[in-house]
Amino acid sequence: MKNILVVVDNIDNVKELLKKSLRLSSNNVYILVFEPSAIKTIETVLSTDKSENCHTVLIDAAMVKSDNKAEKVIEIAAHHNCDTIAITRQKRHSSEPDFSFEKSLLKGLRKTNLLICSDKRWKPAMNIMATLDIENKNEVQANLNSAVFDVSVKVANNINGHLHFMTVIPISRISQELDIVESEEVLYKQGDKVKAKLVNYLKQKSSTIEYSSHITAGLPYNEIPSAAKKQKIDLVILGNVGRTGIKGLIVGNTAEKILQRLSVDVLIVKTT
Repeated sequence: MKNILVVVDNIDNVKELLKKSLRLSSNNVYILVFEPSAIKTIETVLSTDKSENCHTVLIDAAMVKSDNKAEKVIEIAAHHNCDTIAITRQKRHSSEPDFSFEKSLLKGLRKTNLLICSDKRWKPAMNIMATLDIENKNEVQANLNSAVFDVSVKVANNINGHLHFMTVIPISRISQELDIVESEEVLYKQGDKVKAKLVNYLKQKSSTIEYSSHITAGLPYNEIPSAAKKQKIDLVILGNVGRTGIKGLIVGNTAEKILQRLSVDVLIVKTT
């Protein structure tokens, strides 16, 4: 990741947000400041964590003309050719948060990735889980799989991460609730075949990377958080398409439900 835009819109978790962004970026970090009281913390982190090769720029959000917060972020990201936007996971005050800011960003972004950071520190060695849909042969999904793979490898190299690639064999919610289909049965019948496809895909993409592979069956918004917890994952990487998204991809309510259930950091990879 070359150019990252860090959105500082509150005082909470600024330190970890900036530390993570500096660790990820190989070039430029632009810091869009909505919360002036965070400036001192920002300067402290930059003095201790910024590498010599990383260039940083502070931007006052008040200087951006748009009144809409998400539009301001998207405008600045486009102006500086940022490939990633980093934000803090917003504090929620209800059991069913709406993720309106995140959804506005995802709706407006094209090929800019979105990193949603928790308050958890990144370890020296990270566990990174990337989700791929190997069964869907649609061209859009194929491009998305490729983008997720490429970003995952870059991130793993930048932050010293071990990669876990995961595929979920989908089972409809109704089928599960009515006990028409059991996940164990689906895994027994299809698990080995799907895992072979996943391993073959990864070999075609690269013969040198080290990784772990995981196959589960069920609803993605249940299976992905469950696997992340079981494997002690620090960062989950998901794929997302633009407004022309097709059924089956990580979009809309599915992405929102996954975010609700994950307590770790999430990187959403965007394609058009």
